[in-house]
Parts: sequence; C-alpha cells; structure tokens
Amino acid sequence: MNAGYLAARIKRIYTRCFNRKNFFYNYARRVWDIIGQALLLLIATVSLSIVLLYLCKILWRIYIITPVGTTYVAAFTEKAETISHILNKNFISFSIEVTFFAFGVCMIISGLCRLFYIARYLYLPRGFFGKIGFWGLTLTAAVAEYIQPVYDIQEWKTAYIIAFVPTLCLFTSCFRFTNIMLPEIGDIIKTGIKVKNNFIRLRLPEIKKRLKQIIDRINKS
Repeated sequence: MNAGYLAARIKRIYTRCFNRKNFFYNYARRVWDIIGQALLLLIATVSLSIVLLYLCKILWRIYIITPVGTTYVAAFTEKAETISHILNKNFISFSIEVTFFAFGVCMIISGLCRLFYIARYLYLPRGFFGKIGFWGLTLTAAVAEYIQPVYDIQEWKTAYIIAFVPTLCLFTSCFRFTNIMLPEIGDIIKTGIKVKNNFIRLRLPEIKKRLKQIIDRINKS
C-alpha cells in the first residue's frame, strides 16, 4: 500500500464523516453548540443566584434588627431559624448545586415532553407569559419538591422560593435544547421501521442464499 493510496483513503473517510450533509456530523455540531450555550447559561444563572442571595442576606439582617423583624423572629422562631440557616450557607456552592438541580429537572421533564408530543401542543403554542405562568411555575414546584429533602428544608414554600429564580432562568432554554437534540416518539418509530425495512430488503436475499448453502451441505453430507 503506497502513501498516495493511503492519503486518498484517509481523505475519503474524512470527507464522508465530516461532510455537512452527514447526519451524525451535523448532530454532533448541534450538541456541541448546545453544550457551550448551556455552560454560559449555567454560569449566568449561578452568578445571578449568588447576587440575589447576598442581597437577601443583607436585607434579612437589616430586617431582624427592626421592631417588626424582632416581633417576627419571636413569633415565628422556626421559620426565622430556617431562613437564617439558608442565608448562612456558602452561597457559591449552594447556588451551583441548586442551579444544576434545576437544570437537571428541567432537562428531564422537557425531554419527556418533547418525546411524547406534550411540548408540541402545550409548550410551543404558548406565548412568553403563558410559558412562564404554566410551565415556569410548574417546573419550579418540581424543583422545589426535589431540593426540599436534599437540604432538609422544613417548609415547601421556602424551597419554592429558592428554586424560583434558577428555574425561571433555565426552563425555556431546556425546552429549546431538547427540541433540537431529541426526536419525538413517532420519529423514532418511523426510523426504526425504515431501518428494519432496509435491512430486510438488503440482507434478506443474502441470508436466504446462505441458509440454502447450509441446507445443501447438510443434505450432501
């Protein structure tokens, strides 16, 4: 095998694999773009969450030294302790964890909605405020349900408030990502049938021929 033939072979394989018409190449490019967008989105969401938590901590400390705040702490000691416990956490790690939990929950639910046609009929036709009012609040509830036992938060409302900002920042992008990356179940079934038919059309004659050869050998022996 000379060097010219080897170079031509490598070029042919490269062209076939990295051709813009190649489905897997285009899909890999889309996934890579989505990973980059998701990382930027997560960084922005974590940064916003940290800023908001620091702001809440400052406001809470100011509030509890006022007469109204002192009365609230005395009347609702357990709630005040829960709030203080959350606001005394390491905001950087806490924000990262909650943001990733929210991202994971939103990606799973949006992926299932895409797969079973729910996104097509209940998400995509809605306007901006409709998406926030229906999906944003519903997904926030799902995230709150998940993080409540993780952080041992006594009140579900507190978990909901914690999950609110990360979920609202992420859920629309999660639906967009899954809409690009995942097919609907009908497309999967159609592709499976097409692959099966192609396999039967191309391989069945060959299989029959080999079976006939085996049977002939058995009969002769």
